Amino acid sequence: MKKGIVNIEFIMAVFIFLSSISFTTLSIARDFFSIREASFSDTIKLQVTATSQLLLFDRGFPENWETGPVTDVKRLGLSSGNKFILDLNKINALQTFCTSNYAKIKDLLNVQGDIILNIKAIDGTQFLDCKPSVESLLRPKFPSEAYAVIVQGNRKQIVKFTTTLVV
Repeated sequence: MKKGIVNIEFIMAVFIFLSSISFTTLSIARDFFSIREASFSDTIKLQVTATSQLLLFDRGFPENWETGPVTDVKRLGLSSGNKFILDLNKINALQTFCTSNYAKIKDLLNVQGDIILNIKAIDGTQFLDCKPSVESLLRPKFPSEAYAVIVQGNRKQIVKFTTTLVV
C-alpha cells in the first residue's frame, strides 16, 4: 500500500460501519420516544379510569355532600350506596356545582388539565354535562365509559357515564 492512498475496501467498511451505527442510534431514539409516549398515555388512561370509578362507586364525603354548602365537600361521589346505582340528587347538585365552580371540581377530583363529565340515558335524556367553558380542540382527549342506572320514582334508566380527561 502506498502512502496517501486508501483502499476501496477500507472506505466501504467505514461507510457500512457508520451506517450501521447511525441506523441503530436512530432506531433506539425512535423507540425511546414511542415508549415514553405510550407510558404517558397509559398513565393518563389509568387516571381517567380511576376518576370514573371513584365517581361511580363512591358516595363522596360527606356522604350527603349534595345537601350542604359547596365549601364542605371533601370528595365527590355519585353513588347511591348500591353498586352501579347513581343518586339523581347528587348528579343534579354536581351539574349546578359545575356551572358555578368548575375549578373546584377539578381540584376535588385532583386532575391536571380539564375534565369532562357526561351522563346520558340510552334514550338520549341528558342528566349531566359538566365541561370547561372553553374546550380545546388540539389537546388529546382520553375518555372512559361506564354504564350505570338512575332510579326516578319507579322508573329505572340505564345511563352511559363518560369521563374524559383533556391534557
